[in-house]
Amino acid sequence: MKRLLGTGAAVALVMLLYGIRNELASEALVSTRIPVRLVSISDGDTVRLKIPGYSDQRFRLGTVDAPETDQPFGRESTRCLRNALRGKPLTVRIGKKDSYGRLVGNVYSNGERVDVLLVSKGCAWWYRRYAPTSLVLMRAQLAAKRRGIGLWQNRNPIEPESWRRGER
Repeated sequence: MKRLLGTGAAVALVMLLYGIRNELASEALVSTRIPVRLVSISDGDTVRLKIPGYSDQRFRLGTVDAPETDQPFGRESTRCLRNALRGKPLTVRIGKKDSYGRLVGNVYSNGERVDVLLVSKGCAWWYRRYAPTSLVLMRAQLAAKRRGIGLWQNRNPIEPESWRRGER
């Protein structure tokens, strides 16, 4: 049974990476952690990863939204992600591809969820649109906001989604 499940996850990964949209593929990958190597960091919520057997892949953390690079706290957010990932064993759970062609899902550093780490340090917002029922992210954001750390040092930080729309 374990061997069959492992084979199913490998098939699902191939299907997802080659753009075959299949609910079964996404479900199998969500339950499977894949070891990866960090290639580069684009910003506070997007990285480039090397998945064994495939070319480098752009990967978006799906449950957080980090400040844009030109936004207040944008560079600090990128630095926070770099510190969370660099030199550590990484795994991912892939959920889907987004409209920009990036893989989207969760990244784990030393077995810990990176999205929760980023939100708890005030380096990113909990992306409620994509994780509306995540109590762990909600609690992490409330705690960071209460402590006034990271992007919450600013009394009225602008959410990245608003910033991208030009609301400043």
